Amino acid sequence: VTFSADGSKAYVANGSSDDVSVINPTTKAIIATIPVGDEPVAALQAPIIMMSQNRKEEKDRKRGENDYLINLKAELEVKSLHQKIDFLLEEQIKVLFDIQASQLELLKNIDSKLKAG
Repeated sequence: VTFSADGSKAYVANGSSDDVSVINPTTKAIIATIPVGDEPVAALQAPIIMMSQNRKEEKDRKRGENDYLINLKAELEVKSLHQKIDFLLEEQIKVLFDIQASQLELLKNIDSKLKAG
């Protein structure tokens, strides 16, 4: 026995008559009889397999969404780290320029003392 996704129909394999009965579960009345050949069980398995595939697709879609969000967060973290490193490099360059200016001033003082002396 298998039920439709909305629960409005029940499918029952009739192995002895090689058909599947479609039953309204509320009224318990047979709505239709579908001939399926030698394997009525296969006809019942098909909807179950389809529902399983749909669930797998939904899980894959959710997994893909999660992967996207994780990658986006990682990308933002990397961008933030790049900005921090750029800031530190700018500060370091400023300090190096200040040191270089001090050294040039010292060299000018040494040069002027040598010329005077």
